[in-house]
Amino acid sequence: MAVWLITWESASPNVEIAEDDRVVAILNYRWKAENVRKIVEILHANAEASLSQRLAHARMLKKGIAPAYHAVFNGWEGQIMCGTNPFMYGRLVDNPRILEKDGRERLIWDERSLPENVRHPPWRETSPKPQHYTP
Repeated sequence: MAVWLITWESASPNVEIAEDDRVVAILNYRWKAENVRKIVEILHANAEASLSQRLAHARMLKKGIAPAYHAVFNGWEGQIMCGTNPFMYGRLVDNPRILEKDGRERLIWDERSLPENVRHPPWRETSPKPQHYTP
């Protein structure tokens, strides 16, 4: 089973993200990348922008407070990013599952292997590939 997973990520060890806040949304894998990109942009704006910025965005007076973009390589659209640091990172992941420990749920998933011509984002090149979780 696969899902679109949207998480907060950091490119710097100086910016910490609380594990309870890491997972932003879980979406159906059948959704097109462009629709997920729009949702990531809205989620990011709602988390980071002022009310007046969000209202202007909703009225279409201002395009993308922090525009989300997706990587496209030979038709592959598996990564979406929005913001600076921290930023939202949307991607297709496999085998999402819930583990419960001490009355708390944790989401665990397997990151997908990227196509040969696609590199991992710089913040992930040295981190382990298979699983992430949130307590």
